[in-house]
Amino acid sequence: MAGTDHLLSKGFLCTGNAAYVLGQCVVPVTGTTLDPNQMVQATVAAGAALAGTPLGLCQENIDLVKVQTAKAYATVAIAGVAFGIAGGAIAMGAAVIPSGTTAGQLISATVGTTGRPQVGVALSPATNAGDIFTVLLTPGARC
Repeated sequence: MAGTDHLLSKGFLCTGNAAYVLGQCVVPVTGTTLDPNQMVQATVAAGAALAGTPLGLCQENIDLVKVQTAKAYATVAIAGVAFGIAGGAIAMGAAVIPSGTTAGQLISATVGTTGRPQVGVALSPATNAGDIFTVLLTPGARC
């Protein structure tokens, strides 16, 4: 892809019991007074798929051993153009939302997803679950 992808990113403390992967959707979790900037992968259990607002897309791989130290920070793309992980086929131009079934993956918004938090708009298509595709992040938007 020609040109530079510009994005706004910020570091967040990785929490939970799983490794983080480039492109995973993450949501904020309640932090401490020492570090209020904490995140977890978007799942139904995290509340992201149904109600919460996604934070953005993780921009690096963090293995489980580092997450379990409670000292691992990862860069999260908050606005701009970033890579996401598809939870199924996604058409270019489709609004994407957290999967709700597979941690951190994105799916196309459908008629039944009205009011759900939107992560962004697909700038490239994805054919299968696990495909990496380009997303224009739209912070705070709802379907």
